Amino acid sequence: MRGEFSAELEVVRKKVEQEAQITQSDLKRQISELELRCEDERTEKNRLQVAVDELESSSRARAAAQAREQEFLVQFKKQLENGIVVTKFGSRGVPHQRVVYADAQCHWLSWRSPATSATHSSLLQPKTDSKVDTCDLVEVLPGATTENFTRQRPDAPARCFSLVFVHPCRTLDLQADTAAQCQQYLRGFRLLQEEAALKRR
Repeated sequence: MRGEFSAELEVVRKKVEQEAQITQSDLKRQISELELRCEDERTEKNRLQVAVDELESSSRARAAAQAREQEFLVQFKKQLENGIVVTKFGSRGVPHQRVVYADAQCHWLSWRSPATSATHSSLLQPKTDSKVDTCDLVEVLPGATTENFTRQRPDAPARCFSLVFVHPCRTLDLQADTAAQCQQYLRGFRLLQEEAALKRR
């Protein structure tokens, strides 16, 4: 009787030990899975933080670049109000120096001979045939690419650029005195064109 009881007790003990081992093994596996999951979550959190930091940095850089462009446009408009001296290539005659200028709000561009004094009335009411509205500026082309430039080859094509207008459809084909000026004018007129495009929407 005692032997049977001992045998049963041994069976129960072994069963308990096995269950304990299984439970311990399950717990270890679950802990390992949780640790892996935590590590994955930490990695994902770090990845997301890096992405957020990059987006914020990119956004700050974009805002700073836009602020610089706006400041440049403000200065360029002031420069246009005072007038810039360029060589104009027209559909008739030889290329000639002209002062390209704008009203204070940069609603229109006009051009005149450097010899002509910039009287108040001429600035307020330029001639119709020498005036274009900036809202009609649709493209700024670098280089000597238009018909006027093809007809009268410029001595420095790299310093040339064209302003393309609609209503009426025409180009204003200009050559700057220096390459640096040309780049400055290209940048300024492109910003002016972007502003005009926003106003047309």
